[in-house]
Amino acid sequence: MFLLPAFMAMMLSDHVDLSTWLVILGFVLIFLAHRPAVRFLRRRKYRRQTDLEALRWTILLGGSGALLLAALFILHQQWIALTVGAITGLALAFHLQLTLNKDHMSIPGEIIGVAGLTASAPIMYLHLHGTMDARGWVLWLINFLYFTGSIFYIKLKLRTQPASSAPNTIGKIEAGKSVLIYSLFLFVFVLAVTCVRGYSWYFLLAFIPFIVKSVTGVFRWTSKKQLKPKYVGFNEVGHALLFAVLALLGFYYT
Repeated sequence: MFLLPAFMAMMLSDHVDLSTWLVILGFVLIFLAHRPAVRFLRRRKYRRQTDLEALRWTILLGGSGALLLAALFILHQQWIALTVGAITGLALAFHLQLTLNKDHMSIPGEIIGVAGLTASAPIMYLHLHGTMDARGWVLWLINFLYFTGSIFYIKLKLRTQPASSAPNTIGKIEAGKSVLIYSLFLFVFVLAVTCVRGYSWYFLLAFIPFIVKSVTGVFRWTSKKQLKPKYVGFNEVGHALLFAVLALLGFYYT
């Protein structure tokens, strides 16, 4: 969710140099700072303890990542990228606050998180191209739509279904209605935009595996005994990579 949009932006450019990989490094450092930051804040709030080790790692990882990105954007005089990066940082900080209050698993909280993480696409695109044209906006939009859909699916497979025994068909539809509704919205929206804007059909094709997986997942109930989070995780990575390949073909053939 964080690196794939950035790599897709790189694939859309014919100019990838050392600074590009340093931007990726900055993203990774900031992402790695999330866990120690959560640990520090939770212990501070709920236990009234100051976890100095977690604080040091948060500052070391997050601070070095933010400074690296800021230095690169200032050096290249990419003020828009710097601004978008700062706004993204604020969004991730807000999501950190939601995590602290245990609201990050709510749909609004998850969507804010997805918007912040997939913002790696426009930031990288701005770094490589200096401006956000239609292609850059489409890149961010399709990644946001795809990974937002993953929220509904993962919640269904890891939280909703294992919490109870398999119901009848109506019960399965009721449990997975958010997944079904979003899948329908996604198909109709991407189909309409593809037709109206004359985009490549590869864009629609990129979402088809996700839609098929989501709809079949509603009726293929996962019990607590059957639950294998690692398998779900690897499956999601595979689908995300397939989405990226097909979406990139859409850019090349539009």
